[in-house]
Amino acid sequence: MMFVFSGSKITNWQMFTDLFTTFCCMISSPHDSLPVTASSEELKLVILKTLTALVVNTEWSVLKMLYEPKSLPALGHAVSVVLRESEVERSRDLQITAIVCLCSLAQINRKLVKSERVLLGDVFASFLPGITMTLSRIITGDQKQGQAVLVKALDTWARITSLVMSDEAVDITETKNGSLKTNEVDEKIRDLMIKRNKDWLTSTSTKLLILIKQITTVKTHSNWRVRLALVDWAELLLKKCCKSMKECVPALLEVLVGFIGDDYKNIKTKSLESLNEFKQKQKDVGETRALQEMLSDNLHSLTTSLPRQIHIADEDEKLAIVNLLNGYLTLLGPDINQVLKSIAHLRRLSLSLIQVLEFDCTDIRIIDHKSQSIVKGGIPSEADIMRPKHVFKHFRDNQIATALIQSCHLLGQYGDIDLLVDHMMDMLHESSIYQLQSVFIINQIIAGSVTKDNVSLVIDIIRMLVDEYLSDDNFNIPTSTPPKSTTQFDEHPSSLCLNKGDNSSLTLANMNHNIMKICLLIEGIGIFAKVLGEEFRCLLMDVVYPLLEKLGQDNTYISHTAYYSLIEVSNSCHYSSIDELIRENSDYLVNTISLKLRRFHHDNHAPLVLQVMIEYSSVELLPLIHDTIQEILESLDNNYEDNSSVFLQVLKELVVSILRWFPFKDKENVKEKNYQSESDLASSLKQLQQDQQPDSKQSLTLKQIEEYFIDYHKTKQIADGDIDDIDSGDTMDADDIQDEDQEGDCDKKDLPFHIEAVKEILLRTKHLLSCNNPRLRLLVLDIIQYSVQVLYNYQEELLPMLHEIWLPFALRFSDDEKLVTLKAMETLRIMSDCSGDFLMKRTMKDILPSVKRFLLNQAKISYHCGSMYTFTVNYKLQLTFLTNLGQLALKLQINGNDLNLITSCCLPYLNINQPKTLQAASVNCFHDFIKLDKDVIWFTLNNLYTPQQLTPPSPAFTPIQFNRKVSEENEYSRNVKILLPFTEQGYS
Repeated sequence: MMFVFSGSKITNWQMFTDLFTTFCCMISSPHDSLPVTASSEELKLVILKTLTALVVNTEWSVLKMLYEPKSLPALGHAVSVVLRESEVERSRDLQITAIVCLCSLAQINRKLVKSERVLLGDVFASFLPGITMTLSRIITGDQKQGQAVLVKALDTWARITSLVMSDEAVDITETKNGSLKTNEVDEKIRDLMIKRNKDWLTSTSTKLLILIKQITTVKTHSNWRVRLALVDWAELLLKKCCKSMKECVPALLEVLVGFIGDDYKNIKTKSLESLNEFKQKQKDVGETRALQEMLSDNLHSLTTSLPRQIHIADEDEKLAIVNLLNGYLTLLGPDINQVLKSIAHLRRLSLSLIQVLEFDCTDIRIIDHKSQSIVKGGIPSEADIMRPKHVFKHFRDNQIATALIQSCHLLGQYGDIDLLVDHMMDMLHESSIYQLQSVFIINQIIAGSVTKDNVSLVIDIIRMLVDEYLSDDNFNIPTSTPPKSTTQFDEHPSSLCLNKGDNSSLTLANMNHNIMKICLLIEGIGIFAKVLGEEFRCLLMDVVYPLLEKLGQDNTYISHTAYYSLIEVSNSCHYSSIDELIRENSDYLVNTISLKLRRFHHDNHAPLVLQVMIEYSSVELLPLIHDTIQEILESLDNNYEDNSSVFLQVLKELVVSILRWFPFKDKENVKEKNYQSESDLASSLKQLQQDQQPDSKQSLTLKQIEEYFIDYHKTKQIADGDIDDIDSGDTMDADDIQDEDQEGDCDKKDLPFHIEAVKEILLRTKHLLSCNNPRLRLLVLDIIQYSVQVLYNYQEELLPMLHEIWLPFALRFSDDEKLVTLKAMETLRIMSDCSGDFLMKRTMKDILPSVKRFLLNQAKISYHCGSMYTFTVNYKLQLTFLTNLGQLALKLQINGNDLNLITSCCLPYLNINQPKTLQAASVNCFHDFIKLDKDVIWFTLNNLYTPQQLTPPSPAFTPIQFNRKVSEENEYSRNVKILLPFTEQGYS
């Protein structure tokens, strides 16, 4: 029948009535306790489709009789049945079909004239409460019922409501005094009929407002189609029911305003178009001021309830609320200034933003110290740069934070910057609770003013803010407690900030608060630079030095925030990098550092700034800071007992940067004039023998051979420490000595500045190797490591410097602090890499006895130890010794008895009862020892474990006797079996 109805027209009222009543009875329950019949869903679906086809394909002349007062009970029964089906059934198709059937009954898809629409409005006014309440329950029900059901329900709600509450229809109804003829119906039916007058409209509008507020809760729905349908719903009601539903207009505007910040462009665009259309309509009828007052009132109500809603709502609702705030600010536009002129509105808005943007300062990571420099090799590594993330107390979603920042931007874009900044500065000074939020809001307001054409006004405000931000009360507040130490030498750059008062009472919350405040101030300077662009150059002399100072602090948050702010300053002022920024302003920076070094006890930030300049600059800076480096060295001498670590950090950074700027070349590419060992002598003598053969193209004179042995003897004296006896030698006459002195003076004059600087640093810091503070000893060892590498290509300068520092350096292997000894071993390895076997005798005489004593004594402790032992400093020192001894022996070319001595240190660690890591390190050591002398190591290993009986090749040879029985397994056998095959390679 559905297909029959679809292809035909019903023109008989009696036939329509019979079919209409039959279909309604088929899906309605005969019992009042059941809302609908218990028939199958398929049957109900077909009946509803057939009923829809019947109504749609009936001529209006016949169908009009259905909307007469006498047919009101039958129509009401059909409406109630359809509503029950749409609400109770769980099948989506059945729900949608029931709603479509309701739409056909209301004729909302049929083209009607005004009088016909008035007729339908009068009739459906009786059913409006039931229809709107039922559809509201469907819309606000379970979201699992699907977006298609919600979209259809929203559309039907808006269409039927606008049909009944339409402004146009109401005017006609009041004029004609009703379209229904009530004289021909009995009293019961007359009671069911509604007369749409002004009182009824007002009462109904008030009741609909409750349902509208319930429906607007779906504005946070995850499906964009539902949100778009909600926009259409609000647009339709505003367009057709603006007068009759005046009480509902603010709530409907709130829906459209809230979707201005939606993620989907079509929803955002549709909302803006609807709002602009409504605004234009109000302007046409002369109610613009009323609209502005309505928006102002809504904004004030929203800002009043904003903190409470942010505290109790979920993340999606919070985002919707903030988007609503942005919508109001966008809709008001420049008219926001009229609102802000009210003290009540301005304070309410600012307090709401401050309460919502409260920072979470409880994270322990805020006070973390950075473990390494941001710059590696002069190029920032993204893995090492952490852009500080703002964590807020009342929300975690980044979208909410972005939306609130957008709110501040809108205030800066449309509002009076002078008024807003002045008010927020008052809030900043009003209470410490408001400080972080006030600074953050000021920064974002200035960021929003980037579209302002009046740059002169903005630059004056920014200049005032820079002065306020960089004041001591804001920028130099304490961020850490002073370290507890019994010595005067325990200083650290993390405590370099100008701390006023007693910082020992600082709590974790206070420190975090101060750190976050400094970060926000630094971030603000970067924002100011971005807003002003190249105009910010006039403020560079005020901000560069403080930013570099904060960049050098140990706190990760502060340092990284300063880094990003300097990047913003560099880009805005058209500098290619921080390096160029520092270089172009170096005269001002160097002059400031020099002045502050003279008042070091009052302001000890200057060395830290110089350290940062060196760290983040290229080699072009080196000539510009020549005099400043000399001042640092003099200050180190003058402040030996107070702040040595501050100056050592600068000198260390200088040496590290020099090594980065002037990387040393491979040793094969360097020509060395002096012979440094007996192995050099042997190889040279062999070369001499080859050169004396008949086919040699060159011949050596007696004078050349004499000069060679003199040079060798001189170098051997330096290696043995008899450097004072060189000048008293009788082998050279006075003229030769004078010539050599002159050549030496020329060489010294020809030395580059960076080499002279490194030599001077080594000479000025070597005495600190014996100071009481272990931190200073570690810093000096670091300086020595990098300095030796810098001097690698200048062997004539390196070897005397090694002789100068050797005595205090060798004592570090007997240091009370194991960490210092560990660092000394690493330093010795680097020294041997750069100087060859120059240090062989010194190492064997001054250092190896201490190393051997420690390794042998500690081997008894680590024997059969547990896993917890690996966390001790003694274990780390053992591992460091074993890791470096093999390569150290190779570099020093140790052999003979010295090799036996160094081998005996490592033998106990081949025991399988030692920690596996120590065993592996010892095995690697023996691999290196094998390269030096296979036979000695073969014999040593066989003394520990003899895998097989060795038979002499001839009776003339005496059999070798080992300490162990043949093939007798022991604690060393497993590691010895690994090493023995390497000692036999090359022998057949």
